[in-house]
Amino acid sequence: MKDKLNYIHLIGGDGSSDTHMMLGEGIIPFKEFFHNAEEYNYDGYLTFELGSAYIHDLSLYINMAMDKIKGYLK
Repeated sequence: MKDKLNYIHLIGGDGSSDTHMMLGEGIIPFKEFFHNAEEYNYDGYLTFELGSAYIHDLSLYINMAMDKIKGYLK
C-alpha cells in the first residue's frame, strides 16, 4: 500500500466529535504517526487542517503546527 499512498491529510481530534484541533491537542498519536511514516520512507504530501480555534490568526496556527511537526520529526 505504501507504494500507492501519496497524500495524507492531518487534523487533531478528540475521538468523539468533529472538532478540529491543533495537531497534538487531541488523542491522535502524531509522534508515532510521523515515526511510522519515516520508517516506511513516506515521501508524499502531508496537509494539516486549520483548527477552528485559530481561524482568526492563520500565521499563528501555521507556525504552531509547523513547530509541532518539526518536534515530531526529531
